[in-house]
Amino acid sequence: MTSLTYLGFVKKTHGYKGEILITLDADNHTFTKKKPLFLEIAGKGVPFFMESLKDSGSELLVKFEYINSFEEAKEIIGLRVYSEKSGRSESETAYTEIEGYDIVDKDLGNIGKVKGILYKPGQNLIEAVFENKNYFIPMVAEFILKVDTKKNILHTHLPEGLMDANEP
Repeated sequence: MTSLTYLGFVKKTHGYKGEILITLDADNHTFTKKKPLFLEIAGKGVPFFMESLKDSGSELLVKFEYINSFEEAKEIIGLRVYSEKSGRSESETAYTEIEGYDIVDKDLGNIGKVKGILYKPGQNLIEAVFENKNYFIPMVAEFILKVDTKKNILHTHLPEGLMDANEP
């Protein structure tokens, strides 16, 4: 998480529609809904995009996309919150920018294209399409070898059987 700057933590839920209150421990940050905040989940910075944002200086009132209930918001209480450092290198490209990239697996070769990212509490997923079939790849560092922004390729090393697990 060297490409991220620590901001604070998720303090509590706010209301019943999935809003949360973030206590800021860092100063001098500008927030915009266009840039995600990152929550530390299992030691990794996972991007969450905001539907709404209210900044009071020492706290943020945030509604994240795909967190739509009090119960879902409760799951992220206590998580550490980060923002992206400016001046990212190619290897630090955010996963939000990989839509349309080819997916090339170390063992399987070309396995499709990135259709999008599904942001879920606890486990975000890369939605991919191959031969007119959708499948999902968990966004974990062990599966993603490299993001090549020059060639628009996501290099992976998926465990045996993962592609078969997506079959109906």
